[in-house]
Amino acid sequence: MVELQFNRIDLLQVGQLHRRTVRVIPAGEEGTAAQAVALGDESGAALAFVVRKGDLAQRFRTMPPSPASPITTMQTGGPLNSLKDRIFYAVTHSVVGVSKKGREFFRFDTNMTEVIRNMYLEGPDMFLAGDYSMFHYVETRDQDFYMCNDRINDLVCAHITSDSEFDAILACHDKALRVIQGSECLFEIPVPSAATALSLLSQKGTDKTFVYGTNKGELGSVLVNNSEFKNKWTVSSETSSSGINVITVCDFSRSGCRDVAVGRDDGTVEVLSFTEGDMDKPPVTTFKTRLNESIQSIEHGRVINPNYEEIVVGSFSGKIIGFSPEPATLAVPEITDRAHEKQRIAEIEADLKKRVEDTEVEVKRLQGCLQREMDKVKERPALVIPQIDVNVQFSLDAKGSHYLLSIETKCPLEYITFACDVLLEMEEVDHTQCAIMLSPPVPEVCLLSRQHIISLQLSRPARCSLRLAA
Repeated sequence: MVELQFNRIDLLQVGQLHRRTVRVIPAGEEGTAAQAVALGDESGAALAFVVRKGDLAQRFRTMPPSPASPITTMQTGGPLNSLKDRIFYAVTHSVVGVSKKGREFFRFDTNMTEVIRNMYLEGPDMFLAGDYSMFHYVETRDQDFYMCNDRINDLVCAHITSDSEFDAILACHDKALRVIQGSECLFEIPVPSAATALSLLSQKGTDKTFVYGTNKGELGSVLVNNSEFKNKWTVSSETSSSGINVITVCDFSRSGCRDVAVGRDDGTVEVLSFTEGDMDKPPVTTFKTRLNESIQSIEHGRVINPNYEEIVVGSFSGKIIGFSPEPATLAVPEITDRAHEKQRIAEIEADLKKRVEDTEVEVKRLQGCLQREMDKVKERPALVIPQIDVNVQFSLDAKGSHYLLSIETKCPLEYITFACDVLLEMEEVDHTQCAIMLSPPVPEVCLLSRQHIISLQLSRPARCSLRLAA
């Protein structure tokens, strides 16, 4: 299997991202123009940008809600059997729709009591899932409802029992995929670990093949039709047991068969391809790279180069990063005439001068924003401590006989201190560097000193991962 080559291109930095809040907006025919990217962060504002001639141009940015609430999920949609170039996003219990130019045309305040975590749109059908419940709306009217036994981690829809109506497939935390027809569970498909991500891989007649990821890092495939299901294969990563957060499928290798791209909780971005296009056998890894923070969104599209399918990922702290098969270079045509050479040099110099001026204007604008924020901080009371969201994952790695503790924030970490009742053996993961200090219990001093105190001094990363064993 030929390995794929992708070049990393950092596109944008926004606020903290929730899962599946970055989407590539579908465009027209292949190779005509670059596709826009829409996203929503913790401020509650949705924005879209497009890359033109190597420069990033903002298409729109909506006003954040008041009071501020984060965007928890995002989807593209549109009329049935048409281009899905409209953006829909969820803020707490409401769904907002905006056009590709940023004009709001839809707002739906649901009757859900849970925060909307997952969403799937197809024409007038809207499937919304909270932590444990799923609602199906048709033209904003209640159609179906299902209460799950455990947490819902992902949601997709497909025609399984009928060619005219959609069925929901839920990835659940109790090691099961559930096929929901109306308000009833049609199938409950067992999987090796808690299912955390799900995507439709292929469809042939009434047979639909889905690919799923788990919190233990397994990637699996299951075939479903209107009468039965079949587990096809399961593969584990040889180098990472970190959970799979998000999945997208696309023919990156141009082989005529879809590849699977996954984003893991430890920051690994991985592409797996099928040998000779055989989807009945486990895929093999053809590309892998690691970022320094967990992957919250992964999408594919023609974003940087209109001629290639590329990968776009969003990280926990809000980094939007593209992976393109072609390096971003400035194409300079061949020059044969001396006069044309001078003219071309003059054009390049003028273009560079304009870019420098635009950059200086942008720097001054950002300096003004920084100064305003610093003035706001000075006006705050001295005892006010800003709230910092912390993403903590604590899981058992049965293969390695240890627990894996991951702590992640949007700001750099310098010190971490925690207490435990038993003495732990601690080892930092290979991509985390820290100094570990242990303090034995001293019962005669105070109640807190009856526990083992563990302090970590770090080199200011945004993520820290540790292996623990008692």
